[in-house]
Amino acid sequence: MMVMRGRYFIIVFLMGIYFINYAGAFGVSYSYLCPDNPIIVPPGETERVYFGMQNMGPDDNKDLNVFVKLKDDGGIATLTESNYIVKANTKTEKFYVDLKVPLEAEYGKKYNIVIDVSVAPSNKDSGVVFGVGNEVNICVLVKEKEIVLSPERGSRKMIWLMVALGILIIAIMVVIIILTLRKKNKNRFRNRRTG
Repeated sequence: MMVMRGRYFIIVFLMGIYFINYAGAFGVSYSYLCPDNPIIVPPGETERVYFGMQNMGPDDNKDLNVFVKLKDDGGIATLTESNYIVKANTKTEKFYVDLKVPLEAEYGKKYNIVIDVSVAPSNKDSGVVFGVGNEVNICVLVKEKEIVLSPERGSRKMIWLMVALGILIIAIMVVIIILTLRKKNKNRFRNRRTG
């Protein structure tokens, strides 16, 4: 009896190692984390945000069917599309969500959006299929967008131009002062000789 259990364990263990090679590497990437990095949308405005999808599994030829649906739209979210095919070895596929905040929304109000992303191999694959799912939670904060002023390339060039011009002006002034002092010294020397 003990020998049978040991063999059973070894068989299950080896099968697990064998099937682990078929695990895919599908993922959804986004930077809108709740509550640290919400999406900021002013009242009455619409914002389109995107989420990256990647299919980087060990099998080079497995395209994935991706099904996106809103579990909780917060009353403001809509999907532009719900079905996608993500090609094998792709990191650049995206899906979009439109967020429309009502005009009467109060500043500081938060909306929570829950997106369900389900994955299955495409129809051309056969055999046993295991679906993979991801749940994406994002927050929308009603607030005016902050305007961040940063120096642009043009203004940096202007600063360097002003610095160079300032140095040139100082150099010219130094040359004029030196020439003026030399001229005065020559005149003093001439006056001493004649006098």
